Order: sequence, then structure tokens, then C-alpha cells
Amino acid sequence: MKKRCSNIEALRIILMLMILMLHLLNYGRLLEKSNVLTAKGFCIWFLEALCFVAVNCYVIIGGYFLVDSNFKIKRILKIWSETLFYSILIYSIFYFTIYQEKTVKETLINFFPVFLRNYWFVTVYIVLLILSPFLNKLINSLSQKQYTYLIAIIIICFSLWATIVEPVKTINYGGGYSISWFICLYLIAGYLKKYYKNAHNRKNVYLIIYFLMSFMNVLAHFLIKKFSITVIKANFLYSYYSITVVIASVSLFLYFLNMDIKSKILNWCIYFFAPTTFGIYLIHENPNFRDFLWEKVRLVLKSAETKTPFLVIIIPIVLFITFSMIDKIRTNIFKLVSKIKINPKEKVINVCNKIEEIMNTK
Repeated sequence: MKKRCSNIEALRIILMLMILMLHLLNYGRLLEKSNVLTAKGFCIWFLEALCFVAVNCYVIIGGYFLVDSNFKIKRILKIWSETLFYSILIYSIFYFTIYQEKTVKETLINFFPVFLRNYWFVTVYIVLLILSPFLNKLINSLSQKQYTYLIAIIIICFSLWATIVEPVKTINYGGGYSISWFICLYLIAGYLKKYYKNAHNRKNVYLIIYFLMSFMNVLAHFLIKKFSITVIKANFLYSYYSITVVIASVSLFLYFLNMDIKSKILNWCIYFFAPTTFGIYLIHENPNFRDFLWEKVRLVLKSAETKTPFLVIIIPIVLFITFSMIDKIRTNIFKLVSKIKINPKEKVINVCNKIEEIMNTK
């Protein structure tokens, strides 16, 4: 792995811990039991707000490094193969051991996870990768002034407007879970890559903005509940396209972008765990495993209610480390398989090279 960005790799680790935390709060049913008007409930919802930036940040990271890169089918195949591996493996384990009866439709979804959206993020992100060379051509054709206007339009129409008049489905269908929103984030990331100048001395300002925007989310929720305002949803700011979430996402990204990690031990840990973050997502968000996992977690939470604050912190960390070790095994399996010589391999490589050549033509 390149030394390019131990800071960004560290962010990827933090983001995956955030996603585990989000899923713990939701699937663990802590959020639905939490009243924002109480101190404990306010803290739970604030934690939700802090973690809500995770998906946006992942897409921004991808866009930031893809915007000046050549299109490579290898990127898509890598994501596709890992997704297929875990989808079929976990499906098979549950089918043959626990024997969960499956319909033909469920079987097809597990064997074609990208096409049939077994993981929503993977499907949308792969579409974004396919579109990336065309988006890059658009970005490179714009002047700074034109690009600035485009970003302003994106923020006003896809974020600010959609936040105030929720939901604007004709513009941002899918509540931020769509390719339209991922394209918006990609273009924002491209703008940062082209025109943002690193400002190490302002690093902490970005962190303050991140916390402030997250706090605004929970504060708005608190005030709406407190004064029984019914014209808007109490948690209307908790969406990927919410203006406060967008600002918080960009701020957290910029904070880590300006970070300089010098510790050799810390860098080793980052480079060890960061490559497994995608695998952690594929394991714990697999539809066959998800219900089973969070049912067990709910039992743990129920049996130790007095220790809930401690468990809320420790459970995501334990899950992260456990699934990371599993993905390390998967990585070694893939390395062994890649050494096997297959006759049609060269033909496939030639076809891929031809497609890449066409996509990267200026």
C-alpha cells in the first residue's frame, strides 16, 4: 500500500467503526428506545449524528483519488470478486449449517449480489466507478469559475433544498442512497482535489465544524420534540444529503487530509487494518448474517443493561477486529488463487486492457 495517505487510511478505519456504531444503534434497537429529551437519549442521538457522515466520507475519499486517475477494470473486479466471495460463502454457511430455507429469488440475489443489489452501497459505488471517466472528462473541461457554480448548484438543489423540502424525490430519489447523490459527492471531491490547498494550521477548525454540525442535528431533533413541532420530522437532518451532514462530512475529510501521522507503530496498525474495512462491511451487512448477528448483540445488551454505555463503545471495536481477522484470511486465499495459471486469463486481461484504453481516451 502506498504511503500516500496513512491519514486517509486512518479515516477509513474510523468510518468503518462509525458504520458499525450506526448499525449497532439501529439494529440493536438502542435508537428506537432512546428519547432525545432525556440525557441518555440525547447522547445516543448525538452519537448517531457523529457517525452519520461515514457513507458520505467513503464516497468523498473514493472521488478524491479517482478524479485524476485512469479508469481501471481491476478496481471494479476487485470489489466484485470480494462481494461475490462473501455473498456466496455466508449464504452457503447458513444454508448448510443452520439450514435457512431459501427461495429461488434469494438464491439468485446471493449469487448475483451486485446486479441484484444484495449490498446497496456496492451496487451504487460500482456504477459510480463505471461513470468516473466520464465525470472526470466533465471536471477537466470546466474552468474554476464554472466548477464553482456547479458545486453551488449541487449544494443548493441536492442538499439545501432537499433538506428544507423533504423529500425532493424528483431531484434526489432514494434519500441519498442513489447514484445521483454519489455523483454529487464525487463532484464535490473532485473540486477539493483540484482547488483545495492543504491548511495544516486550520486542521482543528475542521474538527470543530464537524462536531458543531453534528450537534446541530441532535439539537434540532431535541427542539422539535421539546416544542411538539409537527410540520417537520423530528430527525429530518439525519439523511446523507442533509446540508449539516454534508458540511460535517467534508469537514471531517479535510481534518484527516491535513493530518500528519508520524508514529511508526500507529502507521503499521493503520496499514494492517485499513485494507480489511471493505471486507468488514461485506461480512456484517450480509443479509443472511445481519439478523443473526444483531439478534445476538441485542441479547448481550439486554443481559447487561447497566453496562450499555460501555458496550456501545466496545461492541463495534470487537466486531471490527473479529471481522478484520476473517478478511485477512480471505486476502490470503485470494493471493493463493491469483498464483494459479489459467489459460483464458491472458485473453481476459487483453479485453480488459482494450476497454480501459477506450475509457481513458482523451
